[in-house]
Amino acid sequence: MSQGPITSQKLKIVESFAAQMASRDIRYCLWKSNEHLDAALAGNTDLDVLFDEEQRPSVVEALASAGFLEFKPIRMRRYPYIEDYLGLDPGTGKLVHVHAHFRLIVGESNVKSFHLPWEGEVLRTRILDSRSEICLANPENELLLLLVRTAIKARFRSAQEVVTLSSKSRVWSKEVREYEWLRERSSLKAVCALSERLLGAASVPPVRTLLEGLNGEALSELYVAGDLERFRNRSRSRAWLARWGTSTALKLGDRLRRRGLIDIPVRRTAPEKAGIIVAILGADGSGKSTLTKNMAHLLSKKIDVLSLYLGSGQGTSSWMRWPLIVMRRQLARQSRGSERGASKPRGDASVKKPLKAWLRDFGMSLWAVALAAEKRRKIYRAGRARSRGMIVVTDRYPQCTIEGYNDGPLLAHYAGHRWALLRWLSRWERACYDPAQNPQPDLVIKLVGTPEVLQLRRNDMDVAAIAHKQDGILRISFHPDTKVVQINAEDTVDQVLVNALSEVSHTLLDVRRTSEHRRLGILPPITTPGELIS
Repeated sequence: MSQGPITSQKLKIVESFAAQMASRDIRYCLWKSNEHLDAALAGNTDLDVLFDEEQRPSVVEALASAGFLEFKPIRMRRYPYIEDYLGLDPGTGKLVHVHAHFRLIVGESNVKSFHLPWEGEVLRTRILDSRSEICLANPENELLLLLVRTAIKARFRSAQEVVTLSSKSRVWSKEVREYEWLRERSSLKAVCALSERLLGAASVPPVRTLLEGLNGEALSELYVAGDLERFRNRSRSRAWLARWGTSTALKLGDRLRRRGLIDIPVRRTAPEKAGIIVAILGADGSGKSTLTKNMAHLLSKKIDVLSLYLGSGQGTSSWMRWPLIVMRRQLARQSRGSERGASKPRGDASVKKPLKAWLRDFGMSLWAVALAAEKRRKIYRAGRARSRGMIVVTDRYPQCTIEGYNDGPLLAHYAGHRWALLRWLSRWERACYDPAQNPQPDLVIKLVGTPEVLQLRRNDMDVAAIAHKQDGILRISFHPDTKVVQINAEDTVDQVLVNALSEVSHTLLDVRRTSEHRRLGILPPITTPGELIS
């Protein structure tokens, strides 16, 4: 069977998926939403794939070979016999999501309390789409499944929503679009015969009515005549409580996370709690903030991501540092005013006096202490999020290799001061930056480019200053287990993102293998202080 030429680009990872399934002789098919198959092949929508449950070990191996990693939905979003696999396409950086169904679990949102025992029928009658070389559900099977799924959904929708069942209704637009597409490609007589065989003779009249046009009354009749209640695997009361509780908890959790009050997963996490920390470093003009934002935005569509700013510039700051930022801006304005009035007579009262050196040192010490405390708190958040299986993306990362700049300690010059308090502050600040006492990143991406090119993006800095910062970043070292890579910052924004996501994918796979080896006792458990944060 062929549905015409493919109108969008087929991703390499999807081609690899099809090749792996064929080479291992795995029984599978895309069992729903084939109306937008082109979008699925291009990675713009998910792939809902039904597999033979008896072949599950081979399915897992095939998906891994194709470049997919399993991610566990949080408990409230988890459905029995449905697994989630995500893969990054190497050519485009798109995140492809495979819903692996080993049984036909359908029903209300956030619950899925119905099991349709028709897996054998759907897989036995599957067809190979010649244009994509991917197996699809037979149109008649897919159409009957759509009618049954819609009848179940309508049972839990308001009467007003059911009455407005039409292509113009935003609630039902997806179902109506798929229905019209499938009806053009199906034998209506075959659909009725299939309904009689799977649901009984009483289901045929409402199915025949629905094949003439979707309407709420016929859907209700199908639910009763087809005795769809027999496929329920959870009582009505338990399903209602689960649906209400899950919906409420997810909305509350998402709202609290958006406000930065909690760092708990609300979507999917890496299994075995094998999350990662990705640190992005680069000189001014390298695009590290842009890459951090783009990477977090793309990954957070499917995975739980925590994005943190660990610098001292214009990013988000803590409440402790905010008053100091306001004071520094005010002092900077006063300083500029003093410079403009420096040519006035010495006795002029309007001339601003410069701040004393000791007062500036005191202000600098307050700034350094507030900044170190802020970074320690954020690093703790990063380690805790990683231990929960989340992906943490940071703009910059504290280090001890270079002191005084590039996110290094600022009070190192007090280490030998005659005042004990300042010596103690220097030691305390260094501990906040010390790799031995903090979680270390799993992947460090250093954006590197020609200083002259980077300066074109930052006109407020000279080439020498950018070159000095970049040289320092190249000298920064991390824990031996940390993977450090360099990416050309002069590439386009999209290409930099693709290259970075490829490194993230490889690091996730490496961390997954290491975690599995530790679980099996092949490698010793982690005992460094930074890794004990949870």
